[in-house]
Amino acid sequence: MVQGAGQDRDFPSAPSGAVVMIVDDDDEIRDALGDVLAERGYGVIAASDGRQALARLEQGQRPDAIFLDLWMPVMNGWELLEALASNPQLSAIPRVVLTAARGQKARDLNVAEVLMKPVRLEQVLGVAGRLTAK
Repeated sequence: MVQGAGQDRDFPSAPSGAVVMIVDDDDEIRDALGDVLAERGYGVIAASDGRQALARLEQGQRPDAIFLDLWMPVMNGWELLEALASNPQLSAIPRVVLTAARGQKARDLNVAEVLMKPVRLEQVLGVAGRLTAK
């Protein structure tokens, strides 16, 4: 769930050329976040599970940040984080976990941030802006 999606707020625009990847099996969350980020000028790469995200990354798509859920079918978020960390070409991409699983800590997951669902748009946009600033 995304809070604040229907509200017209004055959020800052994306840094020029910034691209984010959203990995979530929930179509509503993935689409809502993608729409809001695209409206602010971000390029958006969407994936419904870790395997699809990893395939896009291995094909050369390079986002400036990856927002991912932990609980997904096929390849879950923990498996995706492990795959990203073990690949020198992908390990430097900042990662943000979006989860309803309480007790997850950024340092334990080796990610930039952990945002608890339901996420707030200002949180997502703030973190996206910070991680994609060039």
